[in-house]
Amino acid sequence: MPDLILILSEDGTYTDVYGTSNELLLDSSTDLIGQNVKDLLPQKDAQMIIDVIEKTLSTNETQIFEYELAVPKGNIVFEGRAAALDHYHPNSPTKRHVVWMARDISIKKKAEQEVHKLAFYDPLTKLPNRRMLSDRLSACVESIKRNKNIGALLFLDLDNFKRINDSLGHSAGDEVLVELSKRLSAIIKGSDTLARAGGDEFIILLKHIGQDTKQAILECKSVAQEIQRAFHDKFELGNLAFQVSCSIGICLIDSVNAQAGNILKFANTAMYHSKNKGGNSSSFYDPALQTLLEKQAELETDIVRAIASNEFCAYFQPQVNTQGNVVGAEALIRWNHPQRGLIAANEFIPIAEQYGFIQKLQNIVLHDICILINELKANAIIDNSFSVSINISQSQFNSSNLKGELFNIINKFDIRASQIKLEITESMISNDIEYTIKQMKELIAAGFLFSIDDFGTGYSCLAYLSAFPVKELKIDKSFIDKILDNDIGFNIAQTIISLGKSLNLAVVAEGVETAEQYNLLKKMNIDSMQGYLIAKPMDNERYLKWHNAKNKPHDLIT
Repeated sequence: MPDLILILSEDGTYTDVYGTSNELLLDSSTDLIGQNVKDLLPQKDAQMIIDVIEKTLSTNETQIFEYELAVPKGNIVFEGRAAALDHYHPNSPTKRHVVWMARDISIKKKAEQEVHKLAFYDPLTKLPNRRMLSDRLSACVESIKRNKNIGALLFLDLDNFKRINDSLGHSAGDEVLVELSKRLSAIIKGSDTLARAGGDEFIILLKHIGQDTKQAILECKSVAQEIQRAFHDKFELGNLAFQVSCSIGICLIDSVNAQAGNILKFANTAMYHSKNKGGNSSSFYDPALQTLLEKQAELETDIVRAIASNEFCAYFQPQVNTQGNVVGAEALIRWNHPQRGLIAANEFIPIAEQYGFIQKLQNIVLHDICILINELKANAIIDNSFSVSINISQSQFNSSNLKGELFNIINKFDIRASQIKLEITESMISNDIEYTIKQMKELIAAGFLFSIDDFGTGYSCLAYLSAFPVKELKIDKSFIDKILDNDIGFNIAQTIISLGKSLNLAVVAEGVETAEQYNLLKKMNIDSMQGYLIAKPMDNERYLKWHNAKNKPHDLIT
């Protein structure tokens, strides 16, 4: 028999031994018989066996239990089964015994523990996972309902963590997450829970932080500050060191917020509010934010539907030089919604960025650009110097797939890369200068042109500007609006134009709406202009008609 079978008397004496080898026994089977468990085992283990024997004989019912003993094989977990046995010994028919079956279930228990770890713990950081957190949050909510105290849930999301994964690989990102889990574990108290929810998201459950809201808020702020300090030291990966930050969302757990599912959702909403503030900050849940988030979720679903229904398209706003010749255009995405009509980009682009749809929208715009350029070529009204600008987002620019995505489309339409101008913002070129220059040089070597959009509104890295291989600066509309004031707007525009000339860069003025603005910019030696004075953004059909008519700026100015 693979199992160990023992016959024990009612006082705990080993009477007989059957089955298995001696490595599961405290002593050899022959030496064991006649000895009492009280003499062989530590008091705690001996008492456990005596208690089982007494309960088995008093109830006359089979007992099933687990116990652990140190035997020659090691610390073994046994599954025990004990049943009453009468008249076992012929010489002592009145003496009662139990038959005790012991099965080695150590491997099974170890497997169960591993399953438990997989089910309730994150394999990378060894922290509780979302499932365990959910169980503890539910228990915390019930405790708060009974005791009328206040707890809190803090939702942490690392800022721009994708950049580490994309540039150095997921193993490097994993190292950062493991190191961060150690830093955060040193902050929280033993009664609280630190969990990894997945990816670069961590959740901290504070079971008790005060008896009133004011005290709870102060305590949460203190914990949030301590969490932010955990990011002050750089994360070292070999010879590299990274400064990482996080956005924190906080939801108090009290009689008002007493549903576990809502608490997680509310803390997540507050975290996104911190993201929108620029990251590296904390925010408390505000019900208005949840309403906004729900609207954004609805918009996300609608964007998915709209992409499938081909409701997005490019509109084109022409750019003219000071002689009135059309030198290019800017492509702007629009959403032709079946119920709401034409929707401007600022209403849906942030949501598209957040939910990862921006590349699909860019491909739609680039597709429409290629169609327009080929139609203009077919009408013989442009040459190869004509280019169309397309806005590139931060996430697109950081992607290693950008070059491939661009060529997949322009090759399909046989369009020169030099006729596509990639517009990026100042804030994009101010982050990771070396990577930015490398990415730009690769795209320029492939033939694409670069323009810095909204110049003057961002960080204005003049010290680095000469290092960037750009061909054009665009003056933001906010400065053109004030250009006639003969003050700040005029001075900024004049400075940008002079700077562009000194660096051999073309300068474009956006948002030109009046003849006075046009004439003044012309005197300031601007290279080209775009705005409502020249033409509003138009769909493909109307733009072709406008361009074919060869309208000149002086024809439009009265």
